[in-house]
Amino acid sequence: MYGKYHIVRGDLFGIARRIREIDKGYFVAYSYKHKRFEVHHRYQRGGSFCLAVPFDRLDARLVDLVLKSRVQNADKVFAQIERDNKRLLKQEKYKAVKNAENQTERLFSKIV
Repeated sequence: MYGKYHIVRGDLFGIARRIREIDKGYFVAYSYKHKRFEVHHRYQRGGSFCLAVPFDRLDARLVDLVLKSRVQNADKVFAQIERDNKRLLKQEKYKAVKNAENQTERLFSKIV
C-alpha cells in the first residue's frame, strides 16, 4: 500500500472514464483508510473530496449519482429535499392524529 489512495484509471464498466467525461476535473479513487471508493475533483477549493461512493463496486449508479449531485443541479436537489420533507411532515402529523384518536378511543371505552 502506497499513500492513502489508489487512483482508479480503468475499470470493468468504464465508470472512471465516464465520470471524467462529465467533468475533466473528476477522478475516482479507492481510499485505503476508509476502504471505499470516492469521487474527487482536482480543481475544487478546500480539498478534492466530493463524495463517498455508497456502493461496494463501480457501476452506472455512480454516474447517475455524480450527475445528480453536481452544483449545477443544486436547485433541483434542494427542491426535492423540500418536497420530501413536506411529505414526511405530513405523514408524521397524520400518525400523531391517528395516535391521539386511538388513545382517546381507548380512554373513553374504559369509562363507559
